[in-house]
Amino acid sequence: MGARVTSRSRNGRREVVVYWRDPLGRRHVRFFGQDAEKAETFRAQVDGPLPAEAHAPTLAVWARRWLERIERLVSAGSLRPPTLRNYRTVVNREIAGHWLGTRKLEELHRRDVKAWTEELVSRLAPRTVRLYVAVLRACLGEAAEEGYVKGENPAKGIVRAMRLPSGYEPPEAPGVEVTAAILGALGGESLAACSVMLYLGLRLGEALGLQWEDVDFGAREATIRRQVYPSGEVVGLKSRAGKRTVEIPHPMVEFLQRLRAKRADLSMPWVLGVEPKGAAAARQRWRLGLRRAAKAVGFKGRVWLHGLRHTHAVGKLEAGADLDTLKRGMGHSTVRLTSDYYGAHAQRKDAHATERFGEAIAGSQLRLFRRKG
Repeated sequence: MGARVTSRSRNGRREVVVYWRDPLGRRHVRFFGQDAEKAETFRAQVDGPLPAEAHAPTLAVWARRWLERIERLVSAGSLRPPTLRNYRTVVNREIAGHWLGTRKLEELHRRDVKAWTEELVSRLAPRTVRLYVAVLRACLGEAAEEGYVKGENPAKGIVRAMRLPSGYEPPEAPGVEVTAAILGALGGESLAACSVMLYLGLRLGEALGLQWEDVDFGAREATIRRQVYPSGEVVGLKSRAGKRTVEIPHPMVEFLQRLRAKRADLSMPWVLGVEPKGAAAARQRWRLGLRRAAKAVGFKGRVWLHGLRHTHAVGKLEAGADLDTLKRGMGHSTVRLTSDYYGAHAQRKDAHATERFGEAIAGSQLRLFRRKG
């Protein structure tokens, strides 16, 4: 996959080498001494004959070929189907179908990538632009490895060089009290789904993937280990941090126990009572139910299912949790990610703590600043 012949220094002398990637995307290298002909024969065995336009492909041609290569990663299980779908969207809509796609790789310049990025910034959200640039950077990175791009990857460092904003806006989800009132107007399966997301801070796919075997009522814990896509696919979590154990508050323990007792079909393994094939329809029902409940209590702001996760995070910070604890419960890979989303709320909490500390000192009898006689 993407084999190329080049040279590399070894033990003080230059040798001919072949670089290639296996179907899982792992990089390999083999040395052939000074035998360039043998190296080329090996390259042909690994990667097949070079296509006719290999020496001067356009970005559009290369990007589509790159997509075909990474499809193997999906079949091997090392890349998720939704990720591949996002890649296809970017390549087909913003690269292959754009003037940038007509540029030959060997003529592609950094200024072309900057102009393309500036155009995206003028019409798309910052977070979306960063995603599109990341796809282009990965695509051109492999082209540079194979020698189609002269010099360094022209998309490398574009985000930093153009000072694109992070794209993480503090979520303006309803507060805890308002959300509690909205849930009070809910009923049936919508109440169960929204309660699980709110109390445990789960993503919708994680809530759909929660099974009764994951719930430990005695320890008041739930282990999050899988998710369900709208397509009905049941997959593992995206990162190691995503697989986690979360605490279940007392009210939620009692709610889940009642929910389990009500279930006529005890063989149903899914906590929310929805089979994976019905995930898309369930999402629509719950979304509609949440909006109707918000309207019933007179709330005119925006409500959405993922917003329940944001309400959970802000509520925990207001209750005294720190960012590191919140990071583990939310399944974020880094504290920085948690801070990008909820740092503003943490700062407000810290400001309140500072005021309380100052009041405590002022009202004490410590007399820290009194001069000694």
